[in-house]
Amino acid sequence: MAIPKLLIENVNVWDDVNGHRMAQSVLIQGANILTVKRADEMDAPSGATVLDGKGKYLIPGLWDAHVHLIFDKAVSPAILDLFIYNGITSVRDTGGHLEEVLPWREKARQNPDIYPRVMVAGPLIDGRNRVYDGSSPFNPDLAVGISTPEEAKQVVNDMDSAGVDLLKSYEMLRPEVYHALLDEATEKGYMVTGHVPLSMDVTEASDAGLRSMEHMRNLEMACSSEWQEMLAERQRLLLEGKENNTPGAILRRNLHGLHRYRALGSQDSLRTQEVLSVLAANQTWQIPTAALSTGARFR
Repeated sequence: MAIPKLLIENVNVWDDVNGHRMAQSVLIQGANILTVKRADEMDAPSGATVLDGKGKYLIPGLWDAHVHLIFDKAVSPAILDLFIYNGITSVRDTGGHLEEVLPWREKARQNPDIYPRVMVAGPLIDGRNRVYDGSSPFNPDLAVGISTPEEAKQVVNDMDSAGVDLLKSYEMLRPEVYHALLDEATEKGYMVTGHVPLSMDVTEASDAGLRSMEHMRNLEMACSSEWQEMLAERQRLLLEGKENNTPGAILRRNLHGLHRYRALGSQDSLRTQEVLSVLAANQTWQIPTAALSTGARFR
């Protein structure tokens, strides 16, 4: 049986190669785009379904590279439909326990015509006093906590056995644990995204193999003329927090509050160029998550 053809006429097309092209006709058959031409240069093939796209836009499917499918369980049942409704055809779930997120990936795989592609990182891999520990609605249980290089290797092996697509590191990891995690992930062929640990500089994390940074967190401190002083202060306060058993969410919030505006007020152009050169050389990509900078609460 022949696969039917669909012709969308007079539509404005936008793609990342040719940019914006007005009044185009696009011929589609099944999952393939056969032809894109000016509308006045293409006639409808015999038997094709024709749609009038005048005044509308046709764009490639969008990626949302930072989602949490189970952050708000009240939203979760509708979330795959919401992505498609907003033109998002691929997503990365960047933190959630596997027993909760894998069913959503499986549902998407079983219904590829109506749901986005879903990649999962598994739980946030955080320090022992993890931030997302279920202590509040804004800190749901999304993480596992590790404190030794041996535990880092084990958690990578566990995630590998479970079939994750990538890994997600988080802010309370100590440097020696972080390096062990990245080493083991690299050996197993996994890309690691994440937040730069509060105890580390951005360039050290990038050199260790971090493939993408979520929200550009810690970047402002790395580009400050006072970055070394602030990093030393963070390391001291993190040690004190561990000794006092301060919850990870509170400790993280306090450290961000202590240094963010100080860092933004002391940006240094030469240091910034040094940091960005390291990120570019290592191909450490940025996931800016614009919703955070516009006041959205979920992350």
